[in-house]
Amino acid sequence: MRGRLGISRMLLCLCILVCMQTVHTSFFHSDNRGPTPQYSPIVIIPGDGGNQLEAKLNKPPDNTGCPLKKDWYRLWLDVWSLRGERLKCWADNIKLVYNATTKQSRNVHGVSTRVPGFGLTSSIEYLDPSWSAWVLADAGNYMKKLVDYFVGLGYKRGKSIVAAPYDFRFAPHSQTQYFTALKRLIENSSRLNGNKKVTLMSHSMGGLFGLHFLQRQSSEWLQTYIHRFVPISCPWVGAVIQFNTYASGYNLGISIVDPKIIREEQRSYETGVYILPHPHNWPHLDENIVVTPYRNYTVRDYNSFFTDIGFEQGIDMLDNVVNITRLEHPGVKISNIYSHGIDTPTGLIYDNGFPDEQPIRRILGDGDGTVTLKSLTYIQRLLRPGEGDSEFYVSGVNHGDILKNQQVFQYLQNILTL
Repeated sequence: MRGRLGISRMLLCLCILVCMQTVHTSFFHSDNRGPTPQYSPIVIIPGDGGNQLEAKLNKPPDNTGCPLKKDWYRLWLDVWSLRGERLKCWADNIKLVYNATTKQSRNVHGVSTRVPGFGLTSSIEYLDPSWSAWVLADAGNYMKKLVDYFVGLGYKRGKSIVAAPYDFRFAPHSQTQYFTALKRLIENSSRLNGNKKVTLMSHSMGGLFGLHFLQRQSSEWLQTYIHRFVPISCPWVGAVIQFNTYASGYNLGISIVDPKIIREEQRSYETGVYILPHPHNWPHLDENIVVTPYRNYTVRDYNSFFTDIGFEQGIDMLDNVVNITRLEHPGVKISNIYSHGIDTPTGLIYDNGFPDEQPIRRILGDGDGTVTLKSLTYIQRLLRPGEGDSEFYVSGVNHGDILKNQQVFQYLQNILTL
């Protein structure tokens, strides 16, 4: 989740290259032992909350005591804004407003947002580059180590390794402009790197966005521009922890964050319902996922669940996104990467405090700590090993740390070779 090649190392490499009279044969290095492999350019789609998001405020007067005017600033992620009274202001600025008539969502009135760094890697390497995030166990570090690894192989930020950040609050049906820009970025990346085919790499929910995008391209375009699709830790049929988010709010284990304060904001995202366990594709449709003293809920019970937690709007929002991304082969080679061996929520048990209080216990199963193994591996049924599809997994690595894992990096290096 971080990266930069040191100046001294660059100078040392330059001296060695000059002394050995090396010749550059591609956009990567070669030496007198023969040319090193040529690699596919990389375009990265980050996961949910996996890139920076900026905001500008010009809000009408209110009685909240929150700032009403502010020039462009980092809305996500700024860990300082998640503390104390600032949390309420932050949650109100980042939430969406849903229109049941148009079936569309928008920002709160007076809040403008934009996604910085499209085509660069800066907004995915560090979500929060500030010292306060570093103090909190380097909380802002997302893909820095992954990008650094490939820069060490000769990749160039902004040229042969680029990112396609997006407003992760909006589901694919609201992302027409984003997917147009993504297509253009892939074509430009190929052109800038000797017309090499591009690897579309993703993390977490970004895998669903990548699949959605690829399924809507022509076979000719895919064969011209795509080397391979590499989803990492993708929740193919959803994540159980999303039930926690909708019922009582989920603070990701950050003790300073009150989950009830951010619950409304979390419920407002289109992508919240997008990554709920899928009501048709979940491996065990009659499995109790939410258990309460009053009744239990399976993925067949979304209407009752949303009604009982006082969020009937969720029924409509789920209907809008449930069939957006088809779990079908995209027509390019796939390498599915995931981790397992970590206790992962497969069910939630509440007491009489449901839905406002946190679950008293979580039923745990195998997965990466966030996504269950069933969801991570659901795509196995689509893979075509005889046509170049593959999968790779590691054990004991959590959902985020898989982006810092050397075994994963080495595997990626192998499949990126042209």
